Amino acid sequence: MRAYELFEFSAKNLGLVIPKGLPNTDYPIRKPVLTLRHLNRLKHIRNNQNKARKAKMDLVATMYAG
Repeated sequence: MRAYELFEFSAKNLGLVIPKGLPNTDYPIRKPVLTLRHLNRLKHIRNNQNKARKAKMDLVATMYAG
């Protein structure tokens, strides 16, 4: 038996609201929409991570330079 089989998960138990007129299912129907604001924020996060990674690799290169 798997751990997830011990618990009953459904949309109602997870606090998700199913819009009226749609069939009642045990899983969420809608996904969050990625807007341009979300994509821009993710781009800035990725750029900051790349800058930090590059700075770290430059430091490591100077530390272990032969």
